Amino acid sequence: SELAAIRLVADYAALALENAGILQEKEKEATTDGLTGLYNYRYFLRRLEELAVPGKRVCLLWMDLDFFKEFNDTFGHLKGSEVLKQLAGIITSSLSNRSAVVARYGGDEFAVILPGFGMEEGLGEAGRVRQAIQRTDFTAGRHGSKKISASIGLAVHPDDARGPKDLIERADQAMYWAKEHGKDRIAFWHRDNIEME
Repeated sequence: SELAAIRLVADYAALALENAGILQEKEKEATTDGLTGLYNYRYFLRRLEELAVPGKRVCLLWMDLDFFKEFNDTFGHLKGSEVLKQLAGIITSSLSNRSAVVARYGGDEFAVILPGFGMEEGLGEAGRVRQAIQRTDFTAGRHGSKKISASIGLAVHPDDARGPKDLIERADQAMYWAKEHGKDRIAFWHRDNIEME
């Protein structure tokens, strides 16, 4: 009977460990993008709300790939998915800020939260990411599509935005400004105006 009790406790412990592993796996699935392994937009929004609060500085990089649709049309969506996976590694490895939150917001849009960073530091990080993407040949030497690059918008809380939603809108506006003014560029807010690096 003592042996039966020990087996029962062991069975319950094994079940608890199995459930804990399942819970941990489900939590990861709920916060990460299934394709790239980066954080997903839900996690990104939650972290931005935690970080973009009064008294705390946070820089947001908002990026969109240039010519990605054309790349997909030329090489196919499977190759496009491979590019997005590769891009996740390029962005992450290009950043010097190890506390950065890197997320795939959706499609070919990515966001990077840089806690404690101001404009100058954010521009440095954005420049490293843009250059790393620009240097990469995603076509593996095949011709037929324009070179993939990234247009990046940058905004800083509290300098350019009052809260998380405003920060996203500002960074997004700057990113579209970069796209409209030549692509493969970085645009940022400075004294209520968008400027180019």
